[in-house]
Amino acid sequence: AFIGFDNHRKSVLFGAALLYDEMAATFDWLFTTFLKCMSNKKPQTIYTDQATALLKSVPNIFQGVFHGLCSWHMSENAKKNLGSHANSCFFDELTNLISNVDDESDFDYNWDQMMKNCFAGRPISDWTWLVQTHRNRMHWSSAWVKSHFTAGLKTTQLSESFNAFLRGFLQPDHSLVQFFSHFNIMVQRMRDNHADLDFKAANTRTKNNYPNSQLMRSVVKKYTPGSFAFIHRQYDLSFKYYYQEDTSKGSELNKFFKVFTIEKVDDPDEVDDHNDDDADNDNGGASNSDEFQEMSPNFEDLDRLDERVVTVDIRTKSFSCTRHNTCTICFEALD
Repeated sequence: AFIGFDNHRKSVLFGAALLYDEMAATFDWLFTTFLKCMSNKKPQTIYTDQATALLKSVPNIFQGVFHGLCSWHMSENAKKNLGSHANSCFFDELTNLISNVDDESDFDYNWDQMMKNCFAGRPISDWTWLVQTHRNRMHWSSAWVKSHFTAGLKTTQLSESFNAFLRGFLQPDHSLVQFFSHFNIMVQRMRDNHADLDFKAANTRTKNNYPNSQLMRSVVKKYTPGSFAFIHRQYDLSFKYYYQEDTSKGSELNKFFKVFTIEKVDDPDEVDDHNDDDADNDNGGASNSDEFQEMSPNFEDLDRLDERVVTVDIRTKSFSCTRHNTCTICFEALD
């Protein structure tokens, strides 16, 4: 199944196929046929598991498309291939490599630390899976993934959720004809659900906890309730961050800011299972003044968490962030 997001941040089915096997040549046929159905319009990003055939086929057919590897499947494969080494220490290090490294040198340092802490400094060549995973690092580590549009995806979660939804319409003893009949019923159910959300979006006034924010007033008018809730959570979390201008690097054309928090904050870009309809909830204690605080000197002695550097180009009025190319938290923080 080819699954993506719709404008309500719900699963949408672009297409599906029954495959006899999972060889690279079969996937080549599948992706080529899919592109024909899509008038040769390629996606920006495609997420798959670590199957060797997919690692060959995706770049062959989807040239120029970012190919992300599912972090959940990586964890499952680690358990199968690393045995007792796939412990809590390893998964902490792996999670850090997936989500928290900023560049290639940062990745190399943290990878070496993982090998030292979890594998007693033994060479990577002792584990074939580690060699393959390291070779494919640009497909899963934030050092590379951050520069691509992923809509908050890190896993093939949408596909797994779709499979669970589909099972509700099928029985193991269905013939091929019955399968297609029930599959079409499932597709129609998905379309009906989308139509219901369109109706609710057109006839429901979404609550905005930041009426004084010009940005949020604009967004609430343009986005569906589900998409607005996603932005709303990011805006809530921006109040947990502080900024400090780095005048040693700035100039008339560029300004540099350190953006950080002093408390642990969950990743707001991570796609979750729950419905994004919680915009009516409280804003978690964030101030409705919509004012973001510059760093107080009192924070100098505290440990800074999740620090990233934001560069502001004065001429183009554009932003770039060491953590994500389009980091909502940082941009809200500096707004």
